Amino acid sequence: MNAQTFAVDTPFIEARGLTTSVRTKRGEVPIVTGFDLSVRRGETVAIVGESGCGKSLAALSLMQLLPKGRARVSGGEVRLDGRDILTLKARELNALRGREIALISQDPMSALNPVISIGAQLREAITAHSDLKGEALHARAIELMRLVQIPDPEARLREYPHRLSGGMCQRVSIAMAIASQPRLLIADEPTTALDVTIQAQVLQLLQRLKRETGMALLIITHDFGVVAEMADRVAVMYAGRIVEEGPVREIFRNPRHPYTQGLLALTRHHPRGMRLPEIAGLVPAYGEARTGCAFADRCPQARAICRQLTPERRSVGPLHDTACWLTETGEVA
Repeated sequence: MNAQTFAVDTPFIEARGLTTSVRTKRGEVPIVTGFDLSVRRGETVAIVGESGCGKSLAALSLMQLLPKGRARVSGGEVRLDGRDILTLKARELNALRGREIALISQDPMSALNPVISIGAQLREAITAHSDLKGEALHARAIELMRLVQIPDPEARLREYPHRLSGGMCQRVSIAMAIASQPRLLIADEPTTALDVTIQAQVLQLLQRLKRETGMALLIITHDFGVVAEMADRVAVMYAGRIVEEGPVREIFRNPRHPYTQGLLALTRHHPRGMRLPEIAGLVPAYGEARTGCAFADRCPQARAICRQLTPERRSVGPLHDTACWLTETGEVA
């Protein structure tokens, strides 16, 4: 686990009260609600939770990459260096993506165009925010391939995605994402489609790139092993909300929300790199009318108030907060 002190305490990016809704046959349904999260310069933050908790949708909301007509940010704000990017026009957002914030997805094969060569796709990523041409453009492509440790980069640039392994395709995706030297890289389940050995190599690569470039990382994951290895802070999501957030060491040592405790208990008895098995009970369906804490029906410690009122996030220690009524009474085990 990292124990890093940051010279600049002002968040580079900060979401406040972010709510993202998805269009369904029943109308708009909020999926991410009241999402508050910040990432500081040079920091690594992880968002962790079971599949379907809203992690990826929150990340896409930060970049305004939601599928048009199917999802939209319906409340809150996202500030990048103090500017609310939700108010920017499409041209301004396009200028920001790649240069300030970049994204690598969980499926490297689908992220690359199968009928366009690796070199053409990488050159396109480079020229999105630069005027490089000819030999200078080719040299930059080679430099990026070497930076992500792809052997024989000249030959690989001529290849097509189907000729590369999943691990190599993920490295190409990373090279494309860092082509314009973004200050924040969002990695959405960056190792999900890879075997355990390649997973470790990709995580080591991200750590090295962070050290060498000074960029911040926001990692979306279901794997607390990745959190322990990579992150400075962790936010635990459940049913579209952050229910606990704090420094990684503190969360591992003293988890305060019963959901966090349940995830950690499962992780300690589950092989590294595999998806978390479900905690007993069902995750609430999106749009389902309910009162109180969304985790109450699955929580072994739930009290009457948990089913009646929704808890707000409250401080339970230095830089550590949680949304749980039991912290008010000290009942959390």
